[in-house]
Amino acid sequence: MVKDGEKNMFPLRDENPSYQFPLVVIALIVVNAVIFTLEAAAPNMEQVFYIYGTIPAVITGKQAVAGNLGVWTLFTSMFLHGNLWHLVGNMYFLWLFGDNIEWVMGHSRFLLFYLLCGLLAGGIHVAFSPSSTLPAVGASGAIAGVMGLYLVTYPSARILTLVTAFYFWRVVAFPAVLWLGFWFLLQIFGGVMLFGLPEAGGIAYWAHIGGFVSGIVLGIPLRYRERIIHLGYDGVPSVRRRRPSFLLEDTVEHQRLTKGFSSAPAYGVPELDRLIRQRDYNSARALAEKMLDEAIRQRNARMIQVYQNYLDFLRMI
Repeated sequence: MVKDGEKNMFPLRDENPSYQFPLVVIALIVVNAVIFTLEAAAPNMEQVFYIYGTIPAVITGKQAVAGNLGVWTLFTSMFLHGNLWHLVGNMYFLWLFGDNIEWVMGHSRFLLFYLLCGLLAGGIHVAFSPSSTLPAVGASGAIAGVMGLYLVTYPSARILTLVTAFYFWRVVAFPAVLWLGFWFLLQIFGGVMLFGLPEAGGIAYWAHIGGFVSGIVLGIPLRYRERIIHLGYDGVPSVRRRRPSFLLEDTVEHQRLTKGFSSAPAYGVPELDRLIRQRDYNSARALAEKMLDEAIRQRNARMIQVYQNYLDFLRMI
């Protein structure tokens, strides 16, 4: 069996606050845990993998496996895990990186993005191991997509990582672009080493690579189209080009334009947007100042710019 969730690095947490309850992330963790419980209770757990796991040789038509769902396993395999540690590792990475991406994208779009990355990752695994008869299971392809979009969206976010070497233990803060870049290089190295070995089990490196690249490719136009808040000022005179959940009332937009605020502020923090829509400007200022202090404490330059933009806007009202 090929598992796509084993990790070689030990991140502890990211210094990147999210101001929205990660509903979809929590739901995915619960669903995966429930399905794993059902797997473990099955009379023959291995048979479950051969029915619902992705077997490249079946999808490419090179071999038939009784009961296997064929191309549908690109979806079902995302919710299966080989053992408890496989599940825990995958869900930990989903929790670590998924909350911020769900906040940026919104609940429904995040779920669609997650599933699409998982499907693309499974397809790339099949493309690079077309003759393999081993079932591939795990959510790592989809989670790698989330990590790819995290790289695009938060390249400078700091990830606290436990570094160990013999008796040396130390927690080091790496920028996301360095941490995720190193993780991706490890996947490429593993994929190249196992390329051409159709029956090699262990980690589905090409699923990781496929998911990560999918997240980046899908994330670059998403970042531009949605005007993700971490871009700061974009010079667009109307907020109507932003996605609906970030729009403010016409009265607020009118106040902004009539009082000479020439550049569009970086909207996007749900709680602040809600207070502004309700015209509770004093509470919005207090909350923005609190968030700005936290961003300064964490030395998060992107978020400092976001909250400063809010305060600049609120001073004009």
